[in-house]
Amino acid sequence: MLYDVLLATKTLQEKLIKLSDCREVLDCLIEVAKDGEDDPNSHWHESGFQDEYIASDSNKIHHPMFYNGVIKIQSGKQQLTAEERAAVQCLLVEGADLAATSSAKKLSVAEKLAARKAKKQRVSMFSEYVNIDFIIGSAAEAERLWSEARHVLTAIRSSMTPATFEAIMLLKKNPTFWDGKLTARAYNIIKDEGKAIREKGIK
Repeated sequence: MLYDVLLATKTLQEKLIKLSDCREVLDCLIEVAKDGEDDPNSHWHESGFQDEYIASDSNKIHHPMFYNGVIKIQSGKQQLTAEERAAVQCLLVEGADLAATSSAKKLSVAEKLAARKAKKQRVSMFSEYVNIDFIIGSAAEAERLWSEARHVLTAIRSSMTPATFEAIMLLKKNPTFWDGKLTARAYNIIKDEGKAIREKGIK
């Protein structure tokens, strides 16, 4: 039993694990626990496992329609209910709402072109939504970030400005977006700007 919980916990701590994948892990744990509750041969037998905090309908979920809508979009398996569609409307690709209603009313040329563009982009059931894989289901990534930040903003470097700290963390967490040449270029730009400000102050 503890092994199953440990395995689920470790899976939930994977880097950038999507909300839908987290939900799948929890559903798997709940299913195994309930199936083994009445099975004498199962290590879950009479365990009294409670899923009130991790069930998909838990009252701990503050926005269940948005939560369920995001999971369905990420998994691409089920149709959204009207309530879920309303909750995730902010995630629609620009112009997708026009494509959905283009046949119901007369549109202007601009609206028709926007609807046509959105229709071309629709390659699957949920392509009318932006890529929302950035919505993760675990706080492990944020906790890792705080842990790394602790090693950057040490007592010795307590006088570091917020802008410098933010820049260091940005570079540290996004190594694919920069290299040595880009860093040197940025440094020279800042150096030249500082020199210009100093010269202006002297004059």
